[in-house]
Amino acid sequence: MNGLTNLRNVLNKTNKDKQTVNTLYLVMEKVGGYEQLMNLPLPAFFEILKCMEWEANERKKQNRRK
Repeated sequence: MNGLTNLRNVLNKTNKDKQTVNTLYLVMEKVGGYEQLMNLPLPAFFEILKCMEWEANERKKQNRRK
């Protein structure tokens, strides 16, 4: 339960419920579900978020080139 509390505290920094839900959904999709999300250490969670942000930026660049 401590991990869930830490994750909630980190995600509450955005103060946007919809953004938090979307972020959790996308990470759960990447790692294979809720249970795997809860077993992730926070540094791994942040690395996944960085990769997702990089991927989104690359897609934006590709769309601008078209």
